[in-house]
Parts: sequence; structure tokens; C-alpha cells
Amino acid sequence: MDRLGLASDTPAFTQQLVTSARKWSGEWDSVVPTEIHKLVRSAIKRIIVQEQKVELYVSRSELRDALAEHRAPSSSQVPGDDLFILETEAKLKRCGGEIRLVVPPKSDGEMVGKSAPALLRAVARAHVWRERMVEGSLHNGRSIAGSSGLNQRYVRRVLQCAFLAPDIVEAILDGRQPHNLTVRKLWRDLPMHWAEQRRRLGFSRPGLS
Repeated sequence: MDRLGLASDTPAFTQQLVTSARKWSGEWDSVVPTEIHKLVRSAIKRIIVQEQKVELYVSRSELRDALAEHRAPSSSQVPGDDLFILETEAKLKRCGGEIRLVVPPKSDGEMVGKSAPALLRAVARAHVWRERMVEGSLHNGRSIAGSSGLNQRYVRRVLQCAFLAPDIVEAILDGRQPHNLTVRKLWRDLPMHWAEQRRRLGFSRPGLS
């Protein structure tokens, strides 16, 4: 509120901003993606990724208007420089053939990650192939390789992902996997025991990375 508020704001309007911000924060995970995109595109004007941090240049007036809800936009006009900067610690880290942005853990110990396309692709392929084998349209790794044009060794390795613990699959889909988890690490002698999978892949307990 030190960055967002104005000296001319009434206590009631300040409280409205705080209440609206808390509401957004509490419901963020369930907000429709189009609404999130709308807010981000209007309020965040520039993002600078540095070696040790990320800087967000935020429009004070746009964010105030979004939080003010039914109040007319003209009421949130900000004199002078409209932008303020929010910083968060983050590091660029090479994981396999990808560069990922690694953000420190949240206070509850959960790692804030980012979806890894290679992991998502491997998990999706494994489950599709497994379902087709159960249905009988595919019979084994050789038939999968023949129909997909992929290397049989690759197919055999990817199929292991069909037997990942459900909470590990959920974490990968949500982008909550450990930042150093790569496809190569995922299928390297993957154990069938779920507890051993979590230990070896860096998942501390079900649902957390």
C-alpha cells in the first residue's frame, strides 16, 4: 500500500483496495486464465529478468483501477510517475537442454516452479500410449515406435512415465516439480515403488516438490 496508495485516498477507499487485493490473492488459483491475463497485461508494463532477480514495472493507476472494481477509472488517476517496481529474487538455471527461472520456496516450503515442456510431453505421451495398449490398438514398444516414427529406445523409456506416482504427475502438470528434474533424470532406472520415486526425484512428500 505504500507504493499503491495516494495521500488523497480516504480510509474507506484504502480499505477497499486492501480487501480487493486479499480477495484476488485468495482466489488466484481458481481465477479464469483470461482474467489473469487481462490484469497482468494492463497492470504490468515491463519485466526485466536479471541474473539474480526479476523486476516488474507496475502501473499504479491500472492496478488501482483493477482493485477499485466499481469505482470510475478517473478516480484513480495518479500524478507524476505512474510506475513503481516490484522485485523478487530468482535465478536462471540450466536444466538439461532448457533454461528455467527458479524462484525461492514459499513460506510453506512449496517450490514455486514452472511448467517444463519436455516433462509434460513425456508424461502425456506415456499415458496416451498406455491407454492405447490397454485398448489393444497398440501392442508394445515396437508398434508404438512404428506408428509414431520415434526411436524404440526412446519409446521404452517414456513409457516408464505411465507408472509415476499420481502426486508426481500432478506436480509436473502444475509446474511444481523440483527445478533440477529433467526427462533424463525422470527415466533413469525409474523405480516402480512410489515412495522410492519421490525420494529419488526430489519430492519430499505427496503433492510437494
